[in-house]
Amino acid sequence: MFAEYVACTAGRVCDMSGLSHERLRDTSGVQWPCPAEGEPDATRLYPDHRYPTPDGRARFGVTPHVPPAELPDAEFPLTLTTGRVADHWHTMTRTGKSNVLTASSSEPFIEMHPDDAAAA
Repeated sequence: MFAEYVACTAGRVCDMSGLSHERLRDTSGVQWPCPAEGEPDATRLYPDHRYPTPDGRARFGVTPHVPPAELPDAEFPLTLTTGRVADHWHTMTRTGKSNVLTASSSEPFIEMHPDDAAAA
């Protein structure tokens, strides 16, 4: 599945077609994007801070508000959200094997107000 996924990224901004399980296992890190062997070396995206728009400026899209599908009630009184720590990305799926990063945040955790914890 991974091989199919990286093949789908070939030639796109998010090109990862040069990645494989072997390459990830054998190297200490890979610069993204990572095109297939023989393609021009990948460089950091937008190093000159110019984006592929007519004036070179980034665009932000507005997303309309959508109310929550479920609201807290007596049976389920808390609203839970997910977040991240500064040292990890994607709930550690991409950074969890880095000794440097896990030294500061070694595992997922939950934070809760003491009043909510006492009521649980």
